[in-house]
Amino acid sequence: MEQRRSSQSFKRKELVGKLDPVGVRAFKAAADSAKLRGNPYVELVHFIEQLVLSDRSDVQMIIADAGLDASRLTADMTRAVDKLPYGATSIEEFSDHIFHAIQEAWNLATLE
Repeated sequence: MEQRRSSQSFKRKELVGKLDPVGVRAFKAAADSAKLRGNPYVELVHFIEQLVLSDRSDVQMIIADAGLDASRLTADMTRAVDKLPYGATSIEEFSDHIFHAIQEAWNLATLE
């Protein structure tokens, strides 16, 4: 069981290593946000929220190009985060959903 966990940990580090600088900053900010809010887990919504809040990110360009209301999207994400469990004194784990999303994004980005 311990070996499986360490190989999973390696794969996660490898996936985070595929992020661009904006993605890495958003990943770290997501953990900080979860910790400040007392959430026991860093969820995908924490990560996406930070990507949306990142200046001049690809996500912001996609939102603008799609004609979405960024302030409404931000408010919706805040409501989603507010519904998460809270009261934790530390982060227990990153959600598998974050790593699945990074993997899928990498797969799509590298299609020829």
